[in-house]
Amino acid sequence: MVQRGLEEGGYQVASVGYDNDDLLLAIADQSFKFLDRQAKFYYGDVLQNLLLEPVDLVVADLPVGYYPLDEQAKTFKANTMDQGTPHAYAHYLMIEQSLKYMQEGAWGIFLVPTQILQEDYSAQLVQAIAQTGYFQAFLNLPEGLFRQAKARKSVLMVQKQGGGAKQAENVLIGDIPDLKDQENMEKFIDSFSKWSQDVL
Repeated sequence: MVQRGLEEGGYQVASVGYDNDDLLLAIADQSFKFLDRQAKFYYGDVLQNLLLEPVDLVVADLPVGYYPLDEQAKTFKANTMDQGTPHAYAHYLMIEQSLKYMQEGAWGIFLVPTQILQEDYSAQLVQAIAQTGYFQAFLNLPEGLFRQAKARKSVLMVQKQGGGAKQAENVLIGDIPDLKDQENMEKFIDSFSKWSQDVL
């Protein structure tokens, strides 16, 4: 859907996917074929050195959990082991890794647990982002999309420094309204459009 939306907006898109689950890669491959789109998929650990040119956009639904390879985790600023966790948080490391492979001014859009900024070690993540990027937005998805409150996710938007990128005067933080609530959705879209003019 992301690729199709970008193409309909006039962008030329070359999609690349990484995962260490071959079943998920197979599903993604079949999905792209069904939509008559092409992408290159790679099987491997996304937190190792990747054979990728810098990209303009990273989109990911991040898995939550510990990353078991401690020596590799120690190479990341978002590593939480020195703060007391048994292993580093994989989703923190993946956000930092994404910034490494982004062009200057590129965007990262991540689905993350809504409570990520209330976690004990969230300052570690924010500091890692600030090394090379800007924390631009954090938007909670509608509660009605999730059966349990603890499963709720949010959209984290970061931007790589350079290339004319700048920190938004106001980091956009809030709730995306219920998709059936047309009035509040229109207000949200209007405020998002105004905000995006400040950062784009």
